[in-house]
Amino acid sequence: MVEVSVIALFALIGVITQRVVGFGIAPFLSPVALIFFIPPVAVVTTIFVGTLSCIIILFQARHHSVLIPKVIMRIVLAAIPGSLIGSYIVTRIDKGFLQIIVGGVVIAAILIQEYVLPKPSRPLGVTKGISLSGFLAGLLNATAANGAPPMAMWLRTHTSTPDQIRQNIAAMFIVVNLCSLTAIHYMRPQTFNHQVAVNFALLIPVLIIGNAIGTVIMKRVNVKLYEKLVVVAVILTGLVSISIGVASRL
Repeated sequence: MVEVSVIALFALIGVITQRVVGFGIAPFLSPVALIFFIPPVAVVTTIFVGTLSCIIILFQARHHSVLIPKVIMRIVLAAIPGSLIGSYIVTRIDKGFLQIIVGGVVIAAILIQEYVLPKPSRPLGVTKGISLSGFLAGLLNATAANGAPPMAMWLRTHTSTPDQIRQNIAAMFIVVNLCSLTAIHYMRPQTFNHQVAVNFALLIPVLIIGNAIGTVIMKRVNVKLYEKLVVVAVILTGLVSISIGVASRL
């Protein structure tokens, strides 16, 4: 019972964060899931929860969609090889060192983007860096259910609105998550077991409640505050990646 309560609490915080910022489930749910489950089960549970959360986000925005299909498809095509490599890593290789390096790079990258590079001036579209962003998103998504930072940082190199970031990340995640799940199932089919199904079923009410709370908060967040929240969320994902990597090597 304690196990379920702890996982539900952190999932709730993650879902609220994702609804407000556009991503955030992995930094809260993944570390807690890794305490109670083996890495593949923890990753798959997090991916399932994240996927349903993204579907809810797009459903709520169906009447004012700002999706850009060409951008989504380019990200997804680049994410497929990243997902395959990441799926191999998560099922066969000690990924601790990789997570430490990636976490450090993510934090450094968002700080450089925020405080060193000039503010964006190009409109959101298929632009330089999109393929690398997609590949890294697929890689990190399959290894730690944490592919948001590359997509968020690439989207922030444009004059994009908060809704554009939220909705396009949600659409990208749905497809990238499905690619990751397919790859993990192919390489380690026993990962999709009774425990994953129970976890997901128990977290569905949490998803609904968290999304409702997040929607209320989201309406009170202006653009300037939103930009700061994105930076904080990316740094958090980097810190979580580093902490998981260090813990796995102890």
